[in-house]
Amino acid sequence: SLAKKKKIINQFNSQDEDLASGFPDIHELLLEYNDLYFFGSLGSVVIRWSNRMTLCAGKCTYETGGRCIVSLSEPLLKYRSVKELKETILHELIHAYLFLTSNDRDRNFHGKEFCFHMNRINRMSGLNINIYHNFHDELNYYRRYIWRCDGVCRNHPPYYGYVRRSINRKPGPADSWWNFHKKTCGGCFVKEAKTLPQINNLESLDTKPNGQTSSPNMHQDDILEIIEVSD
Repeated sequence: SLAKKKKIINQFNSQDEDLASGFPDIHELLLEYNDLYFFGSLGSVVIRWSNRMTLCAGKCTYETGGRCIVSLSEPLLKYRSVKELKETILHELIHAYLFLTSNDRDRNFHGKEFCFHMNRINRMSGLNINIYHNFHDELNYYRRYIWRCDGVCRNHPPYYGYVRRSINRKPGPADSWWNFHKKTCGGCFVKEAKTLPQINNLESLDTKPNGQTSSPNMHQDDILEIIEVSD
């Protein structure tokens, strides 16, 4: 019954959320959430930690044969509370559920169906799942390589010509926004000697999923689902 489910959920969410007590087992969370929120439909979902993901807290990928893999960023989530871990997992499980039940593979779009299940689970659980779960401070910590354009874009917000990355790769034609930048600015990117304090809180051309400087395949509401670039 719904009352019984809510009782179980309240007990489940009352766990100590201090990081010192350690995270709950993510595989047990998957099993629990599958029964509580997803009607037992997530039997083909695999969940795992990744120590290489530094540009997003979590992502859901789809494989042939109908299997979904939810990957969680250990570097980003280890600084966060258990509550935020749970919200990140549930966000990705909604994507998995929509794929498995509606063949909806657009993980960059948080439309009507996604928001319906997000709001439904929030009401049941008392959590605060939303369409974002990017963590700016942690993202900037791992984006240690910084370039700045010497052209006119360095004088304009919101980026002021900065590009921050977790790998040592100079901006170039491989970037989705490169042609737009070349046409509107034309400047060259020069690597910064060090991460200056006043740079730390700035957005960069690589952080925003919306607007002219981002990939046209990204939805404006989605900061989380940035494709990871690995070493």
